Amino acid sequence: MHSLLANDTAESLRLFLSQALPEIGADWWNRFVTPSLSFQQQRMVEEKNVSTLAGLDLAALLRILDKNWYEISSKRTLSAEARTWTREMQHIRNKWAHAAGIPVETDDLYRDLDTLQRFLNMIHADNNLIESVKTRKQDCLPAKIQHEVVPSAPSQEAITSRPENRKAESTEFIPGDLVQLKADHSVIGAVIQVIPGTPENRYIVLVGAKPSQYYGSQLSKIDLTTSDRTVLPLDSFHAHLTALHLQHPGLANLYSLHAARVDYIPYQFKPVMKLIRSDRPRILIADEVGVGKTIEAGLILRELQARREITSVLIICPRPLVTENKWRNEMKRFDEDFTHLDGPTLRYCIEETDKDGEWPTRHTKTILPFSLFNEELLTGAADGKKRRRKGLLDLDPPPHFDLVIVDEAHHLRNPSTWLHQGISYLTANAEAVVFLTATPVQLGASDLYVLLNLLRPDFILDLPTFQQMSEPNPAINQAIELARKGLPEWNNEAAELMIKATETPWGKSILQQNPEFQKLFDMLTGTDLGATERIAYIRGMERQHTFSNIINRTRRRDIGTFTTRKPETVEIPFTHPQRLLHDGLMAVQRQILKQMHGEKSLLFMMTTIRRQAASCIRY
Repeated sequence: MHSLLANDTAESLRLFLSQALPEIGADWWNRFVTPSLSFQQQRMVEEKNVSTLAGLDLAALLRILDKNWYEISSKRTLSAEARTWTREMQHIRNKWAHAAGIPVETDDLYRDLDTLQRFLNMIHADNNLIESVKTRKQDCLPAKIQHEVVPSAPSQEAITSRPENRKAESTEFIPGDLVQLKADHSVIGAVIQVIPGTPENRYIVLVGAKPSQYYGSQLSKIDLTTSDRTVLPLDSFHAHLTALHLQHPGLANLYSLHAARVDYIPYQFKPVMKLIRSDRPRILIADEVGVGKTIEAGLILRELQARREITSVLIICPRPLVTENKWRNEMKRFDEDFTHLDGPTLRYCIEETDKDGEWPTRHTKTILPFSLFNEELLTGAADGKKRRRKGLLDLDPPPHFDLVIVDEAHHLRNPSTWLHQGISYLTANAEAVVFLTATPVQLGASDLYVLLNLLRPDFILDLPTFQQMSEPNPAINQAIELARKGLPEWNNEAAELMIKATETPWGKSILQQNPEFQKLFDMLTGTDLGATERIAYIRGMERQHTFSNIINRTRRRDIGTFTTRKPETVEIPFTHPQRLLHDGLMAVQRQILKQMHGEKSLLFMMTTIRRQAASCIRY
């Protein structure tokens, strides 16, 4: 499979791109190829002086196709579904590039080959290559169903000419049907979605708690007759339900409620609920200072551990938080022991990952400071023998972490920094990602875009898309604020703001078609809007915010007096040595400032040093 991808498929894609790229514009190498490559791919091109597609591997070719999809698809009339095959091919290439010695399930191989066949049809690859893929796909089926006709992937002509919708009656299964894999009868699930296709349909099947995609030829329907049913005693039934909940955690229950030595505070579970209900486990926690973002991140870790195997966690934060052991101490409240990475230890981890293909077990739960992200770390450097060492970006396969937590993520708002590039590389290969920051509202729109694009590049595609998605949000936020205050006639003003939100391009295409948005608008016409109705309206409107699924924002004023800080001044007299140190320090500082600035504003300039010295002197 690796040779099929790296050689035959790559050569077919080179031929396709060599014809398609000149069609979308002149100087296509500099305009469409080089800017589409990743940082390490661009560096390879420069070092090896590559100037043709023949010098690029399949990963780079797929990236070029994906980044220039809209231009190429408009010229070649490619279907929207073909974009999905391109994205799936990137995943397949990465999997097989690093699958040496790892057994692959037959069903996975069948799906990969089928996707490859569809992709090859899309780019008009050689017929002999397509037929060989079809043969290998047929070989994946067990002998007992070899006699069945295996539907082939559609040709490009079939893709562009087929009807967009098919009646449910013409599909093998309908939502609700219980099905099993023909190749493995122990894999049983319920059909939850039908994806029509010609000549073969695909089905989303809920197996346990995870949706999986299969083709109709892979599935068979299970007939539940009376004879197949067993009547259980009530206690056994309850025990069975409990076991199912433990084996397949649902979205209605949290398993991290009492999983740490922290007080139960309901609002701190909001980010957890958003994360487990999202289509991809990534979230920006933008709570105000003092609300407890660190605890929320710990609860997310605990919840993920209850739902899946979490063996590797990377926390990235400013160096002062590492020096003060803040994260290490907070994680001990969740019975987690983290290591700290310094320069030599991080270099050791990179070298071991380069040798073994895996991050060292000893540091699978570790804390990394921002300050280590520099050119030497990412790109490598020359040692005493002038031999270039591997950098973080050179690792293949890249280090994989089950969870990456980035504290004070607003430091990532500059894409040109080594910090941004390094964290982009680590998060792109992580299963779940959590960003923490207390200052998102202070960031400009472009800075917030950079953060969200780094967090969810599949959702926040580019700046123009982000700007269009953001347009309804000011009106939605104002309507929420009116509901919070509850002043007379607030509902009329809120209704006007909702209309304003629907008049934006995003509002016309999304909000006007949303039945929940219409229901919220209808609520405002009610004559009696009490506290209960206002709370329901606020919660509903918060869900209408374009980025509500990836941003959690909790303000201190929204959660009562729990986080209100009440400073108290405690006067403690200096000891004699402390008094001598304090007075001597003030005299020296006063003399320095006087020589630099004269007598003007001297007392004002001494304010900060006086506060610091009065509260932190130790002897």
